[in-house]
Amino acid sequence: MQKLMQKIAYSKQSSSAFTIVELLIVIVIIGILAAITLVSYTGIASRANIATIQSDLSNASKKLSMYYATYGSYPTTTGLSSSTNWCPTLP
Repeated sequence: MQKLMQKIAYSKQSSSAFTIVELLIVIVIIGILAAITLVSYTGIASRANIATIQSDLSNASKKLSMYYATYGSYPTTTGLSSSTNWCPTLP
């Protein structure tokens, strides 16, 4: 009877700990979730950059339209020196 009680006590002590296999499974699951989140984040960042570019182009278009409505022509670079040229030429 005493040996049976010792076996029961031993099995209760050993069952309260995690095995290496269980810990590895948890680590793999966390790694998969992290990879999914990273891929999702890069997609969101890319879409945010595209939205920013579209907004900037829309604002530039509106400002050029306002300039044209005020002055009757679009701005030119004829009065700028080479050091302040806003549209550099490519070699």
